[in-house]
Amino acid sequence: MVVYINDRGAKLRFEQLRQQLEPIETKRGCALEWQELPDAHACCIALCRPDSLLENETRWPEYIAWMIDQTTRMPDVFRPVIRALP
Repeated sequence: MVVYINDRGAKLRFEQLRQQLEPIETKRGCALEWQELPDAHACCIALCRPDSLLENETRWPEYIAWMIDQTTRMPDVFRPVIRALP
């Protein structure tokens, strides 16, 4: 799962979001990967599932259920924070 910021103000918006890292991660319930991408205009905030080997097809249903859950929860955390940015 990724929040990808790619516009003229990407670096500024990323920093504004990173200043709220603790409450965002608390509401999210886990640590996120804050990737400033210094060689790019864009930035991203990612959520990765650890220990998820795609080669292990027997766990695919578990991975898919996790992805669906995370996809529905991500906007609940980020939408109000992003809308409140100046």
